[in-house]
Amino acid sequence: MKGMLLCKIGRPDIQPAIAPLSTIVREPNENAYSKLIRLLNYLEDTADEVLLLEADNTQTICWYVDAEFAVHKEIKRHTGEVMTIGSGVVISFSTKQKVNACSSTEAELVEVYDRIAKILWIKNFIKWQGFEMN
Repeated sequence: MKGMLLCKIGRPDIQPAIAPLSTIVREPNENAYSKLIRLLNYLEDTADEVLLLEADNTQTICWYVDAEFAVHKEIKRHTGEVMTIGSGVVISFSTKQKVNACSSTEAELVEVYDRIAKILWIKNFIKWQGFEMN
């Protein structure tokens, strides 16, 4: 759970490793332990790296949304989404979804449908702050 806090406040690069680990906190196994050790080694090796954010003059917001089909033991899908303005990730999420999908294509479509309201809201929020975005 400390890893979840860490990925929210300063290390968004560990979010893909933290999300699956957080789903098995109550019933850890040796596989989870080896993933945790690998994550801790990664954090130790990259302790001096810093997060860089840059905005460019293109005034373009880029969203990347992806869903993986049936990756959890309950055949649930896993979703990741990232927003960039220039270089560097501004917003990122990695979550296990509650709804099952019948195929990877359906999982992708459902995910875009689930996320489009937030994407449009953030675009409008930035616009309401006085910034013109493409």
